[in-house]
Amino acid sequence: MAGGIGGVLTRPRDRIRATERVTRSLACTLGLGSAIYGFMDFPEIVQQAVQIEPWWTPAAVVAFFGSGLVISYVAVRGELSALRRVLIALLGIYLVCCLTLPLAAEFGSLDGKSAWIWRVAPIAIVAAALTWRPAGTAAYGLLAGVVSTAVNCYAVGESGFLGFAEFLVRNSCSASVFAWVVVCAMRATVLLDEASARAEKEAAVTAANAARARERSRFAALIHDGVLSTLLDASRGQESRSLSAQARRTLREINEFRSGEGDRTVFDEATATGFLRVSALQAGRTVRFTSRRTPGAAELSVPVAAAESIAAAMSESIRNSIRHAGACGGAVDREVTATVERRGLRVEIADDGVGFEPDSVPAHRMGVALSILGRMAELPGGAAAVESARGRGTKVTLTWASDDRG
Repeated sequence: MAGGIGGVLTRPRDRIRATERVTRSLACTLGLGSAIYGFMDFPEIVQQAVQIEPWWTPAAVVAFFGSGLVISYVAVRGELSALRRVLIALLGIYLVCCLTLPLAAEFGSLDGKSAWIWRVAPIAIVAAALTWRPAGTAAYGLLAGVVSTAVNCYAVGESGFLGFAEFLVRNSCSASVFAWVVVCAMRATVLLDEASARAEKEAAVTAANAARARERSRFAALIHDGVLSTLLDASRGQESRSLSAQARRTLREINEFRSGEGDRTVFDEATATGFLRVSALQAGRTVRFTSRRTPGAAELSVPVAAAESIAAAMSESIRNSIRHAGACGGAVDREVTATVERRGLRVEIADDGVGFEPDSVPAHRMGVALSILGRMAELPGGAAAVESARGRGTKVTLTWASDDRG
């Protein structure tokens, strides 16, 4: 439930989520904090460097505190996946620094002063809390605490169990407080994001149902006021000129209804992406859905008819992937990415399945030709493309451009 960028990456949202914002903020603070600590403790680091082999201190300082600066930069500018990799690298670097200290120092070489690498253990454990769930954080915290304490006891010349236990408790208590704060913050933001996602899903379903109800009402009124009235007048032998005009008007209204030109019911960008998310999850429960917004995306209005056509083509693409992409029995990763722009939508449905040769699809297989390419071609402003090759997966791209230039 709580903790870790690993959880962040598996539940994407259509706008920057609370979990992502908090993760980036905490990671940036962690990186800057480690650099500040290194600067403040630099005199003692230099003093201890004289008492151990000259190669160890520069390598450890650059690797550990340099990683902190990289974390801050990636937290602000990079992707979450890259941030997770840098945090994991810091966890490994810390353990390597601890384990190599006995190679560079003799037993008791620090004359009773605790090693600086032992005192920065809370930084590594907080990084673990940002990377993994609480169980993983606790496991790493125990490992880092034991390793760093053992190395510190070696450096200060402490060989007794009580001394080891004292150092371990002191280090664990300070690290646990910071790690617990991070875990609680991550848990709260995950709960907030899940509640927001449920609310958005319910709003999208409600809006879609209301739009469909309005469409049914419009269609029923058109049938009653147009088609049935025209047929009734014809059966009564009404004057042919007025009857012809009425018939032409009814046909025009039917064509407008079919094309969506008479539809003024629209979704805003949040409702449209929520509607697409619901449709994707209904087509395949294991599909990952990611939404992105470009500058000006909030200005986009999507007609319900357009949203439904895109959702239908997307759902057909997902169902095709489920039916065919895992033909060899292997696990298939499927992801839908919806990009909202100021004047349109772009939806990409990608899998890493067995793929196929689009030119070799038999003519009687109409799913791609009609349900995807044909449906998007009939949508004003719509287009679709299919990219696939055997053994390289499949990507279907759906695009829709609004004709609203206002």
